[in-house]
Amino acid sequence: MIFFYFLDTLKGGGVEKVCLDHARNLLEKGNQVYLVPIDGCVGLPIPEGCSLVESYNFKRPAAEEISSILKGYCYPDSELVFVFHMRRSASYFAKNISYFGRKELKSCQFIHADLSYSHGIEHGSPIKTLKIKHFFEFWRIPKILRKFKIRLKELQIIHARCPIFVVSNSIRNQCAEFGLEKCIVLHNGVDVHWIKRLAQEPTYKEPQSYFIHVARLSSEKRQDTLLRAFARSGSNLKLLIVGDGPCRIALERLSRTLEISNKVVFLGFLNNPYPLIKNAKFSVICSEYEGFGISIAESICLGVPTLITDRPYGIRALSGTDDLCYIVKDSIEELANGIKALSQSPVRFETEQLIHQLSLNDIISKFLNEMKISTCSDH
Repeated sequence: MIFFYFLDTLKGGGVEKVCLDHARNLLEKGNQVYLVPIDGCVGLPIPEGCSLVESYNFKRPAAEEISSILKGYCYPDSELVFVFHMRRSASYFAKNISYFGRKELKSCQFIHADLSYSHGIEHGSPIKTLKIKHFFEFWRIPKILRKFKIRLKELQIIHARCPIFVVSNSIRNQCAEFGLEKCIVLHNGVDVHWIKRLAQEPTYKEPQSYFIHVARLSSEKRQDTLLRAFARSGSNLKLLIVGDGPCRIALERLSRTLEISNKVVFLGFLNNPYPLIKNAKFSVICSEYEGFGISIAESICLGVPTLITDRPYGIRALSGTDDLCYIVKDSIEELANGIKALSQSPVRFETEQLIHQLSLNDIISKFLNEMKISTCSDH
């Protein structure tokens, strides 16, 4: 069986990590996997045996391009499965629905976050997509509203012909508001054994006592809130921030303004953050929204206490998750109190029940079953 995973990028975000975990599991089941990043950027290690397609021509008809890639492949009768992630790949999927939507092929779309983040589609009216700055550049408003309609139409085209998977019930409910009523909930899985093995590798020499935050440095992750809470907490721990993104310079400046720059270490993106997570006193997430919350799941799987704000993170729908996290009200003051409390006496949790729910192998099996695909290729 041959799987094609289309993504906007492979730079190093949470969605990309999830896709590579899927790829590795499918390879272990005896399948062939092609990764197709639209922007051609690769910042993560590709699983051994995966085929990276860096020269895919998105201007050619999909049928011709796929045939060209598979030319000479020794199993021409293999079943083809096309899996699309992120917004730009959804656009390509919709434009080529006459090919990918054929009954003899199996194609699907994944939505990993609130539609306002993943596709720029706001709840209710497209007017809510507008920000104050747009009214000072009013000539841009028609283009913004047109994008809203185009992106929603693309998802509707896909929904009419192929399955759409979402990683939480809240995303499914939001999709239903826009007429995408048949979305299938399939939360992210975690390859626990793989993570624990990587956690044993040597890494950056960490401080003696620290807590950790792992996420892309962007506004919705609210690292500015984290820094303000840390400054107010009086914690004597160091804070390690793993990740990169457009807000890094502003966040480094904020840490200096708050006079905590000597206690905050910006490590940038790391291929393997797991040794640092494993040895942290606790991890913290205070995002505005998490479609699922893969970094929360990884911390739990490594037995690390996790401090989260009381926000609608997808992982909280799993049985027992709230019992395994230290949850505080969504405010700087309460987050500061949480940091102070866990800095003084972090607790460990019994995680086996939740780890079973997070099993990547089980998640992939559910995915293949929903797609009506055999769980193994014997070619």
